[in-house]
Amino acid sequence: MHLSIMISNNCNYQCSHCIENSSPNKLERIPLKKIIELIDLAASISENEDFKVSFTGGEPFLYFDDLFECVKRAAKNKAYSISCVTNAFWATSYEEALNKLQKLKTAGIDLIAYSYDEFHKKFIIIDHLKNAFAAANKAGISSTFKIVLFNGKERAYDLLKKLSDITPAARFSVEEILGLPLGRAKNLPKDLFLFTKGIPEDKCYGVGNILVRYDGNVYACCCPTFSEALFLGNIYKESLEIIYTKLKNQLLFKVLINKGPAYFVPYLQRVGVVFEEGTFVDQCHLCSEVFKYYNSNQNIRYVFDNAIEEWKVNSEKEKSTLNIISEFLGI
Repeated sequence: MHLSIMISNNCNYQCSHCIENSSPNKLERIPLKKIIELIDLAASISENEDFKVSFTGGEPFLYFDDLFECVKRAAKNKAYSISCVTNAFWATSYEEALNKLQKLKTAGIDLIAYSYDEFHKKFIIIDHLKNAFAAANKAGISSTFKIVLFNGKERAYDLLKKLSDITPAARFSVEEILGLPLGRAKNLPKDLFLFTKGIPEDKCYGVGNILVRYDGNVYACCCPTFSEALFLGNIYKESLEIIYTKLKNQLLFKVLINKGPAYFVPYLQRVGVVFEEGTFVDQCHLCSEVFKYYNSNQNIRYVFDNAIEEWKVNSEKEKSTLNIISEFLGI
């Protein structure tokens, strides 16, 4: 299981492209006791599979003491990977950054991801980012830089130029992520987004993960499109075990993993839903549009049910064919 926990939606910054709508005045959070309980339950459920834990927000370092305890608990439960995403506001000096990161390293964290891009740089002081990276390198924690891409804006190499004085001989990775017109980013000019030429055909890389939001709602995807179709339940109303069973048993998620949201487009087009080519950034953006119709219109909901049933029938036929071929070849 990959358990991703949004500790809170509180962030000391208010970036224009934030799909979480995080800001300094968003104070709702999951209590530490509840997060510890979730980690224990997730580890128990994942006894026979890989167990990975990620902490996001908001800004997790606003609650450093809680973050420390959560990391320690994940390590105690033998999570093979423990990570956290941050904007590095707390790294006001190298010494301060090293103090915090050595504590987290001792607790068991193995990866820190730093957010930096065109909209973050309005708030982020580059020296803080350098302090955090240098301290992580010293503490033995892996680093990755997450850069959200927009048309004509900074890319990875622009950031690497700024970090060139501290990155030689240091190991790190860079991840470029396409900016999506979701959340607060809906208010950005349309020409900032990098739309694909046709309908995005990619499969869903995030479905199958457990994302627990600051309000307790749980979704079956690491990308926060927060569609009702991907909603699994609420940790204050249902046990994590019941929620995880839903994730494993619903055919919808298997379709998305194998086919992606584009699978449903032809079915919806037959009943008059229009999907204009060139208006979607990627499969996550398409997913948010496709599943607007999942619960909003009962006259359309049957389309999803029929599409899922057809996938099931075709999958069973393919399995049967493969079994016959394997038997014939003696495999």
